[in-house]
Amino acid sequence: MADRMTFGDMAALFHSSFFAFEQAHGRITGTASRAILQQIVRVMPKILEKEGQPVINKSLTLEENMAHFRDYIHNEELIENVNFENNDDMFNIEIKGCTVAKSGVHEILDPKKSTCPYAIVAAAMIFYLTGKNLTIEDSEFTKDGTKTLLKLHHY
Repeated sequence: MADRMTFGDMAALFHSSFFAFEQAHGRITGTASRAILQQIVRVMPKILEKEGQPVINKSLTLEENMAHFRDYIHNEELIENVNFENNDDMFNIEIKGCTVAKSGVHEILDPKKSTCPYAIVAAAMIFYLTGKNLTIEDSEFTKDGTKTLLKLHHY
């Protein structure tokens, strides 16, 4: 009889599936694959709300939402630390101690031209709260996490 899937197992499965999908999509469509992120960012807040995920709160400021998001995803089973820095219209998101990264998935998939799923959720939050488009840079993948830069547009 098989063991039951834990929450961490499920998160790792979806995390890895997303990376695999993103890489396959990129190989098929080339640089146009980055355009899909803009659509994900626009739809994700609606999905999170429908699921009852307490990720975005319109009555809080962007900084308060980011602090809440950092606390919300900080889970010793998944992530040890989340750093979020906001410099004008540039947002740096650093995930440290990610269980998925530490499992070796980043080394196996060698995700280039990919984006950390947690950074995508952060981008969706920023878009939803500001109404402004973002450039989502490729994440830098390490053995224990990611670093991602998001840039807000004013047009």
